[in-house]
Amino acid sequence: MHTPDPTATPPGDLRERRRAETGAQITAAALTLIEREGIERTTVADIAREAGISPRTFFRYFPSKEAAAVNGQIAFTAAIQALATTEPAPASALDAIVANMRAGAPLLPQLESAYRRVLLSLERERGDTREQLFRIRTLMLRHASLRAASLLYEDNNDLRLARALSERPAPAADLDECLLIVHAASFALRITFDEWVRRSGELPAVSLTEIYDRVTSLQRRVLGA
Repeated sequence: MHTPDPTATPPGDLRERRRAETGAQITAAALTLIEREGIERTTVADIAREAGISPRTFFRYFPSKEAAAVNGQIAFTAAIQALATTEPAPASALDAIVANMRAGAPLLPQLESAYRRVLLSLERERGDTREQLFRIRTLMLRHASLRAASLLYEDNNDLRLARALSERPAPAADLDECLLIVHAASFALRITFDEWVRRSGELPAVSLTEIYDRVTSLQRRVLGA
């Protein structure tokens, strides 16, 4: 009789890991080609060839070359998940945010605090995550189609998070209010990343958290919060 190896990776986990690795390869290929050739001259066939897959396989992962490029922003949500303080570990970044929200406390300051922690971790990180985010945000400032794909990506994430927050036991706000709060927090992040790219050549270098603190402070003043 076969005895299962307790240390073996479950088949489902292995499939998910391989899928994530293939998605990351496609994104890396897309970024490299768009940086080199521009968005107009880069085709799905080019990206597939660079990633070592077929165009048919490409479309199993992404609906367009723009979606493949901006997918690298998932590194930010992965960083949120890594900073989760709950046990067991949350299944997703969305779960991590919701699980760490304090019942009865204002949502916007809690979201800002969570995002600031992630930005601080990115500042301290000198590896692929930070570099890839910088490359993506740089390309987004150059190409309107990438900007549009990123906004769609952000909107979908915002809606999912707002729904999760509004469906908590004894939620602090309904869906519309949660969506406004989440959009406000996301907008501050968007401005922060854009300014980070624009000011990248300044000396002394300006940190992500410095920019974010200024942006959130300005946002509160503008909104009268």
